[in-house]
Amino acid sequence: MEIERLIIIFLCDIMKPKKYDLVSFRMYPYGIISEIHGFSKGAILSANTLSFGTIFLIVLWLLGLVLVGFITPFLVFSHSPIAIFYEIGYLFYTLQILYFTKYTGRFGIFIPIFHFISTAFFILVTLHSFYQVAFKKKVLWKGREISVERRNNV
Repeated sequence: MEIERLIIIFLCDIMKPKKYDLVSFRMYPYGIISEIHGFSKGAILSANTLSFGTIFLIVLWLLGLVLVGFITPFLVFSHSPIAIFYEIGYLFYTLQILYFTKYTGRFGIFIPIFHFISTAFFILVTLHSFYQVAFKKKVLWKGREISVERRNNV
């Protein structure tokens, strides 16, 4: 429980706007902690309702997103000859995310261009959700712990 609290405090500190209106939490009015709990509550539990084929395609898409998001900067700075392929992949993911965000909210240009930051956040929240469901057998929602033992197929 303590490590979970430290991770959430760390995420809150790096995501906290400093006198600027950088982050708006309309759906989660109590800020990033309520967002983490809200996302963590359903991330793994919702995945149990999807077919294997759908999960497989999502995993492939996310694997590509993670690879181009985290490897491209290293390849570019090391002047690798394969960096151009990763840069093209990065550009395609950026354009796709720009297209998605056009219909889902106001995210500006920062999030699509630096999508590896939101990808890292997504991965941490998903791992947090997996930990809560698989090991604690309960999720935190609106300040209450809710048992998920019956629905747990993880």
